[in-house]
Amino acid sequence: MSDSIRQYVGTNKKISVERSLPSNPRLNGFLVDASESLGVMHCFHDFMPDGFSVFRIADVTEVRSGKYERHWERMLKGEGLLSALAKPPSLDLTTMRSAIDSIESQYDGIIIECEDAEIESEDFYIGSVLSTNEEKVTIQHFDGLGNWDGEPSTLIMSDISLVQFDTPYINTFWKYLAEPSPLKGKT
Repeated sequence: MSDSIRQYVGTNKKISVERSLPSNPRLNGFLVDASESLGVMHCFHDFMPDGFSVFRIADVTEVRSGKYERHWERMLKGEGLLSALAKPPSLDLTTMRSAIDSIESQYDGIIIECEDAEIESEDFYIGSVLSTNEEKVTIQHFDGLGNWDGEPSTLIMSDISLVQFDTPYINTFWKYLAEPSPLKGKT
């Protein structure tokens, strides 16, 4: 699957990526970079730019880029919604850790998802990365009211299936947090 998806890197061709994870099986957008193990897409939800998603190539079951995607390309271009493709983020996609470290160094907020392949369930964390190592990432996340949790969460790196950044969801929440991450820089 790696070669069939990597052929779209930087082509500005819209693709639809089917993943084996039931909670969020499809990503739609433009593949801006990929390694053997990870891809990063500028995603769209309907006609709205929805930031960037880093996903595992191993979870991809199908890639589609046909007449429907060409039609959507024309519409998105006609609406002036493809400006993020002019200068996509530069991420180290060697490992999930290096991708998260790259995101954390360039963007304030991050969403990390640990999706389950068997059920429509996911662990969803939105917040600020405090630390990473090869096996784990520690994140201080906030709740739906914009309040930081008192204790950070430690996630197993191999459980992480999707990482989102520079999305309208994150960027809007970030503007309305009562305070910056109280633990950032203290761990």
